[in-house]
Amino acid sequence: MQSMGLGTIADQLGDLKLEELLTTPPPGTDEIVAVSRSCNFLSHQNIICSPDSF
Repeated sequence: MQSMGLGTIADQLGDLKLEELLTTPPPGTDEIVAVSRSCNFLSHQNIICSPDSF
């Protein structure tokens, strides 16, 4: 990786704790999922869901 100039990026990715991110998602994730599911449901009911609706 060093020869391709990716040493710094590889070091940063090595510090990334992917398991921790998957077990404790960032704040607001639940709300984003809920809004997405609501919009999906409403779009299947022929009700338009746009950002202006909120």
